[in-house]
Amino acid sequence: MFSQTARQILMQEVNVEGPSNQMALEVCAVYEMILVHLGFILGEEGGLALFRNSLRRTQSAFPFYAEVVAVERQTLLAALKACLQKQIPACILEASIALLEQF
Repeated sequence: MFSQTARQILMQEVNVEGPSNQMALEVCAVYEMILVHLGFILGEEGGLALFRNSLRRTQSAFPFYAEVVAVERQTLLAALKACLQKQIPACILEASIALLEQF
């Protein structure tokens, strides 16, 4: 059920017709916005811990997330952007939807 909501959120915020580097940037902007809002509730560390856990849970379906999980918390979104930029647009969208579902 949340899969459809996650898809709608990302489709609203991300230009799925764009190149991989632009899509990755826009996807990371969505996650950054969510982390900022979660930071008010959970604190910055709490939000990042939840996000990292979501990455771990999603990496079985999208193994390239393993390289993101391994980085320090301060560089998590930068690592995610770099990781996603290497993927084709359709994969970026599906991997981002799966991650948002877990998040």
